[in-house]
Amino acid sequence: CVKLRSRGLMATTLKAIIAFTIGAGASAALPHTLNINGVGKVPDTIEVDNSAFSIAGSDATNVNVQNNSAAAGSVNVLVEYWYSPERIFGASSTTALSPRPFVPTASRLDSSSYIYPAGTEEIRYVRSATGDDANDGLSPATAWLTLNKGLGFLAGFSTNRNLILDVSDSAFSDSEQLNFPPLFGGVNNDLDFGGIGVNNFFFRTIGQIRASQTLQQALTITLVTPDPVTGMPVFTVSEGLTPGAHVGQFILGSGLSEYGVIVANDASTLTVASTITALTGPVGVYIPSTTFTFGAGDDNFFQESIYIDMFANYTIQGISFLANGTFQSALAVNSVMPWHLFLCQIQGLYVSGPGQGVMDACYVTRLFGLNAASMERRSSFFDGCNMLNHGDGASGMNNVNGCYFDSCQPVFSGNVESRVGGSITNTEIANGSAEGVIMRGGNIGRIKDCRIRDCAADGILADVPTRLRMDNVVGTGNVGHGLKLANGAQLDVLGTTPTVTGTVGDVELGGDTATWAVANAVLRSARHVARKTNNTIIASTNQAQGQGQLTADINEISVVANANDCVTMPTAVAGMEITIIHNGINVLQIYPASGDNVGAGVDVSRTLDPNERLMFVAQDDTVWDVEASTEITHAEFTQNSNTTPYLISKANQFHLYHSASLIAGDLSNWTFDAGGAGTVPAIISIADGGGGTSINATTGVAHGVVAGDVVSINNSIPADPNYDKIHVVNSINGANEFNVTTTWGATATASLNHGASLTCNIGQGGSYKWDIGGSAYSVTNNENFDFFVFINAVQVMKTEIRRKYFSGTDYGAFAKPALLTIADGDVVTWALKNLDSAGNMVVRTVNMVLSRE
Repeated sequence: CVKLRSRGLMATTLKAIIAFTIGAGASAALPHTLNINGVGKVPDTIEVDNSAFSIAGSDATNVNVQNNSAAAGSVNVLVEYWYSPERIFGASSTTALSPRPFVPTASRLDSSSYIYPAGTEEIRYVRSATGDDANDGLSPATAWLTLNKGLGFLAGFSTNRNLILDVSDSAFSDSEQLNFPPLFGGVNNDLDFGGIGVNNFFFRTIGQIRASQTLQQALTITLVTPDPVTGMPVFTVSEGLTPGAHVGQFILGSGLSEYGVIVANDASTLTVASTITALTGPVGVYIPSTTFTFGAGDDNFFQESIYIDMFANYTIQGISFLANGTFQSALAVNSVMPWHLFLCQIQGLYVSGPGQGVMDACYVTRLFGLNAASMERRSSFFDGCNMLNHGDGASGMNNVNGCYFDSCQPVFSGNVESRVGGSITNTEIANGSAEGVIMRGGNIGRIKDCRIRDCAADGILADVPTRLRMDNVVGTGNVGHGLKLANGAQLDVLGTTPTVTGTVGDVELGGDTATWAVANAVLRSARHVARKTNNTIIASTNQAQGQGQLTADINEISVVANANDCVTMPTAVAGMEITIIHNGINVLQIYPASGDNVGAGVDVSRTLDPNERLMFVAQDDTVWDVEASTEITHAEFTQNSNTTPYLISKANQFHLYHSASLIAGDLSNWTFDAGGAGTVPAIISIADGGGGTSINATTGVAHGVVAGDVVSINNSIPADPNYDKIHVVNSINGANEFNVTTTWGATATASLNHGASLTCNIGQGGSYKWDIGGSAYSVTNNENFDFFVFINAVQVMKTEIRRKYFSGTDYGAFAKPALLTIADGDVVTWALKNLDSAGNMVVRTVNMVLSRE
């Protein structure tokens, strides 16, 4: 039942479930307890979960149930009084009691009731050529005819199951706009499409609108050649192909995630927007089997043909969305929940709303628009798109991976109204109608393993106070510069120095042109944009405007002897950028130059706490805008696209995580150690380390640990819980022996997991925001896993994540934030535990971040 509580009032019950056991042919009455402030109420709705029973009557106190069968039995009865709590309590909070084991009825289209078991899907079929709306829609042979019939099913079907509308092998069109009914869907998420063939549907979501793919050309792959920069594959085939005939179509293998969009083909090769490196046969070229063609033909980018409001997690697959208008966008999606577009051809897409969208293997022409939306674009081809980015004051975070952009307007863009940032990886941007990429609006952007070429302006423009990180970005033929930094944009070069260039030059900084090769002229050896820097500045003890004059762009204040010792900013010049890093121990006072304003008023100082920094950008010759960041100290480790199982040697034991593909991310004042990097040495002997308070563990091969490392010992034989846990290494007795503190029991063998770790450098302890996210699957079915952070050998309970993985290769996500207190020298590791068996886990992706608050 659900109870609502308010100060000074009795408990109010608006919903309850009553369990009856009634003899054959008999009836019984029980109190239903529905009331408002103690006044009984007659139920508005009553439902039973056993069709052998019926409701004989009800009043403000009881509900009467009749057993209509010839045998005694039990029934659960749901009663509910429809009354808005807000009308009674205003803004008072509500408390939901623990749910009862009750499966509510679902309303069929014919208004009858049926109890649906959880974990199965509800599918209806529509076929525009062979269907009939008088059919039941339960199979392709008895499909409905019209799209309206199918959409009515999605809008009007109330159920605890997944809703699927299969519209394969159909063509739907109208000269008017199509407005989808709001897509709400069910609440259960347990679909299981058994096979993995090319026409199966890979996503598991609350609702799906799907169509199969139609084979255009069977393929025999003879060679795969990944692009050396982007990794995009070029497939050589033995069949003879018509050059250009398959552009915008899909190549599909028979394994999961084996797909991409064809961006070019000649007589024997196909270039594919994807990062796949192999295809499992049979392999073929496919197109969607279904088309949606709508719209009044208005030549207006913002007069879309099809509108969809997503209020539940939906997937749309295998459909070609077309518009009747020359410029009209075919599809507009407004979402508040996650959604997917998969293997679709789209003649213009416009996206808005806070829901996170995923576009996977789609071919988009004409228009791609974002209204402050966030989106993941993978393995997709954008061909001649007008890229529109605007919004309502919100910001969108967008990631692009394995995509191809040809003859498009700038990727990302954004403006003051809608800041769009994110990452672009393993992507090619060619023949752009202006800049290839624009990063602006104060966001952090990353471009890695990309080719940006033959654009009509600069290859990349970083504008307004934006921080851009680049790694292995190439390209020639851009009209302008390879990279232009303007209006306070910052650059970090990570990994491989870029070589993207233009006809004017490589890099423009404030009107000056420099080459990538002349590192000392533009970039420091650390590959950051060169700026004048003063370190170890001592704040003035005079504590007055004009004292402690700053003379560099980046100023590190190392000594603040007294609270409110001060520095003074230089005179503002429009476009100037000044950064102050406070590494002292007292509050620092920052004065503007005479007549200037640093945000507190003309000639008024502001303060900065220790271990923080401020970045000022002069908007004119008097006023400084302030960009503040406390994320000076941070740490990250990351893993992507891993397929190697992590070995679980014993059920219900914490195993510290490490793998060959887990690497350091962004580090500042922290140290990363890969630990065992996927190697698990056998411990061939555990012996008394002395006095029974420690043990010496001897490994069959070199253990690779040092004093202070954190390790897990697992699967001791004979089993000893004092051994099978997390330990901090005390000392090293040799390449094959180390000592840890624990109670000695008996000689044993075990296995060693040297966890990958992040170590807090001296002077960097404090309160940290911890975030983790990733995806994984259990190698064996129906396994429960726990995930925890350990600081040294101490389990941090607030970091607990528990996740059940139902079937092998069924990826599931995990994520959680927390605030952690970390001291100088602390070692942070991540551990997992299989609660059910020694079944292994594949952690495909994981990203753990620590940021000092």
